[in-house]
Amino acid sequence: MNSTQIIDNKLCVDIDNSLYSDAVITKVCYWLTDTHTVFRKNVSEKIQRLTIVSKTEEFDKAHFDDLIFKISQSFSDHKLREIVLRETEVIRNGSCPEFCVTVDAGLDLDLI
Repeated sequence: MNSTQIIDNKLCVDIDNSLYSDAVITKVCYWLTDTHTVFRKNVSEKIQRLTIVSKTEEFDKAHFDDLIFKISQSFSDHKLREIVLRETEVIRNGSCPEFCVTVDAGLDLDLI
């Protein structure tokens, strides 16, 4: 997240598109929609702005701080999931026979 600010009781969060994929941004937005309405807008080639409106209450300092923490954690979580998914794709697809042989050689199992 590049910057955050409250404008007219709406939380505005600027996101650098080079740091987070569209899938990550979409997932973060989705998980906010139970309590907030989220609008997305490209403000430049590299920056996307999320405008977040609470469905239940006005923003105050505590709500603002909690929401920023939740969004930050969610971006980190979904970014890490994306990295792990990409790095383990070869193993999950079974197209890494060297890995399978190494794992099988290290197992001590009774198969009777």
